[in-house]
Amino acid sequence: MSSTYVYKTLLPSVIEDGKKYPVVFALHGIGYNEQHMLAVVEELKEEFILIGIRGDLPYEEGYAYYYLKEYGNPERKLFDDSIDKLKEFIEYTFQQYPIDSDRVYFIGFSQGAILSMTLALALGDTVKGMVAMNGYIPSFVKEEYPIKSISHLSVFLTQ
Repeated sequence: MSSTYVYKTLLPSVIEDGKKYPVVFALHGIGYNEQHMLAVVEELKEEFILIGIRGDLPYEEGYAYYYLKEYGNPERKLFDDSIDKLKEFIEYTFQQYPIDSDRVYFIGFSQGAILSMTLALALGDTVKGMVAMNGYIPSFVKEEYPIKSISHLSVFLTQ
């Protein structure tokens, strides 16, 4: 299995044999890259595995995970494809790194926040916590996606 995304990983300086580490998946906003959100959480690198995921579509000077028809209205097929590819990528990282699958976190800005919130709803118990900065949940996600329980989820939302 290979990665569907370009990504950057920051690992604790000492990885103990047999130990599993919590992971933070960092998702950037449209026009940025994986470095932008990793910089926000870099201080956690001794306690967490940090993985910045680059969107796979070019956009201005950076990247996007999907394009917009208009503000607040994602191109549905690209959005759905991104969610599927991100789920696959998460599974891929579980095989590549000593990740504690009970301690999965997301942090995202704008487009990354939208995807983080959608992934939390779609993955349910897989996600322990999420920080979403300046995002929303598309109406089609609320209306058409199979939503799992998030009663266990720790959430920090900011605009």
